[in-house]
Amino acid sequence: MPARKKIALIGAGNIGGELAALAARKELGDVFLFDIPEKVGLAQGKALDLEQNGAILGYDSNIKGTSSWDEIAGADVVIITAGVPRKPGMSRDDLLSINLKIIRSVAENLKTKCPDAFVIVVSNPLDAMVYELKKVTGFPAQRVVGMAGVLDAGRLQLFLAREANVSVNNRGTDQLRGGGAISHAVGAPVDAIAYPVTLPASAQEGILAAVRRAGYQLGFSTSRGLAPLAADSSQFDIQRMWMDPAMSHSYVRAILAFPSLAYRRR
Repeated sequence: MPARKKIALIGAGNIGGELAALAARKELGDVFLFDIPEKVGLAQGKALDLEQNGAILGYDSNIKGTSSWDEIAGADVVIITAGVPRKPGMSRDDLLSINLKIIRSVAENLKTKCPDAFVIVVSNPLDAMVYELKKVTGFPAQRVVGMAGVLDAGRLQLFLAREANVSVNNRGTDQLRGGGAISHAVGAPVDAIAYPVTLPASAQEGILAAVRRAGYQLGFSTSRGLAPLAADSSQFDIQRMWMDPAMSHSYVRAILAFPSLAYRRR
């Protein structure tokens, strides 16, 4: 029997906990919820609850909460949610000085404990965090990605479908993303999805503006700095793609072919 994949979630808050639940339910591997010693009780409690939930729902995944890097050593996939979340009134760039210290500490430990891991970064400001983590770890670009392109592509897909009055399952949008207010759709949105309608330029501009402000709008309305469910699903799709490309939506596969623009800056 082949060994199961080892999935480490750095940060056991709302995003980390929900991702652990998604990975466990799909039996992607054994899940480790990691947090600092002061919060390890939360990580352990969530792990225990998820294991008990598996006995009811019928999924089989070993789940453990820990604050020890030794316990997550050799992880195949590492998802980093650690950091201070963006609060109402804050931009992603306001978080830079705080979260850079956290991401550097995580990167140093990954370099020694999980040298072969595929890493998905969630912490904001995203591109800066991805760039810094890759620089500190020295990992190849194909093994360090940010999740925002998938999230913003999904948002673009939703707003286009609403405007065109068609199913959101008509996929085909891609994004180049610098984070926050500078998200850019690739190509003409309507042509990319082959909708049987033509949207005026003003409608297309309105859709792109809605995508750019979606994260801020959600953060303000919930008094939090994250979009938990949509963000979780974005990371989960990337994780599934890495483990089994046949399982994931086709538009997500482009992430490996076109790694984040963050690493290409000189």
